[in-house]
Amino acid sequence: MEPKVAPNAASGPPEPEGRGLAVARRPLHITFTAILTVIGAILGKSAGSWYVAYLRRSLPLNPQEQWFDITAMTVIGALLGFLLASITFRQIVSVVPRVETMPIEDKIAGLFGVILGLIVAVLLQPLVRTVPNFGFLLVVITYVFAVSAGVLFTISMKKELVGMFSSGSALTEEEEALLKEHGAKPKLLDTNVIIDGRILDIWNSGFIEGELIVPQFVLDELQLIADSADDLKRARGRRGLDLLNRMKDEMGSFRVLRPRDYVVPVDDVDGVDHKLIRLASYMEAALVTNDFNLNRVADVQGIAVLNINRLALALKPVVIAGEELTVHIIRPGRDPGQGVAYLDDGTMVVVEDGESKVGKVVEVQVTSLLQTVAGKMIFAQLHDGGHGNRGSYSR
Repeated sequence: MEPKVAPNAASGPPEPEGRGLAVARRPLHITFTAILTVIGAILGKSAGSWYVAYLRRSLPLNPQEQWFDITAMTVIGALLGFLLASITFRQIVSVVPRVETMPIEDKIAGLFGVILGLIVAVLLQPLVRTVPNFGFLLVVITYVFAVSAGVLFTISMKKELVGMFSSGSALTEEEEALLKEHGAKPKLLDTNVIIDGRILDIWNSGFIEGELIVPQFVLDELQLIADSADDLKRARGRRGLDLLNRMKDEMGSFRVLRPRDYVVPVDDVDGVDHKLIRLASYMEAALVTNDFNLNRVADVQGIAVLNINRLALALKPVVIAGEELTVHIIRPGRDPGQGVAYLDDGTMVVVEDGESKVGKVVEVQVTSLLQTVAGKMIFAQLHDGGHGNRGSYSR
């Protein structure tokens, strides 16, 4: 069952976009299928008539046999048109998300390509339709080929087209910024990033650009966590749902991607991580995650990854050996005589001979640093002088 937002529930999942479009898509699908089915039937009847005329040159056919052959070819054409309509409509729907994220210059070039292709097809139509029996089919093929060639041609020279309609002057800084914004990769959010909660603050600070997208399967996993019997998991899941509702209200470039809008099927893939990788690969999107294993798999497959934990590590203050710090020793260390303190950013400081100072604020001097996968660890010793805090950080 698809999750819905309760009217006054802060922890309800956000309403996926495209619900109204999904309702309007059904009559569009029916109309599209009906048109191609009728076209297929007409082509089938034309082919059947040609086939019967060809057979009558060498075989005697009575009216019943002629009617049966033409009817059979008409039915075959209608069935082929119906099948082609289903496949074509599905492909058109899958292309819509890509068109929405296309750079504006590609859209302009594509529009001119369609116009150019239609003009060429109209000029060729009188010549093509004179072909006996297959005139209508050749006209349709001419239109499809001309429009496709026109789009490919204009997109290959999109920069020149944009320059022609910019009064012959170069793009301004505002226009370049606009093109850059439209060309930013969409970002797919992993479940752990939503639960983490820092993504909204990072967005507000301007470090992330482009569209932020939450696929439906990520939203489903988040709702399962929010409905968990474990109190801690349930609290984390509800915090993630609260964050999504805030992002929906505060961000204009956030949306939930419904299954029918996926550019590639993911139902045959097990696990949210593998679904994210497949979707990001086909959408040419970046992944936003804190999952170390998902990060490595995405790197191997050439998918851009934004890891918030890496960003946090990069933003930590740089501490060098010999620097003096003021820290609060909160507990004994693992080895005898050691004391453990923490900086404001969570970095652990191991103080030699600091066990006797547990519960006190002391001055220490950094002796060495250890960089691990989990983060940075600082080793320090008690400062003998007790003074001279110049340039030191108060922690």
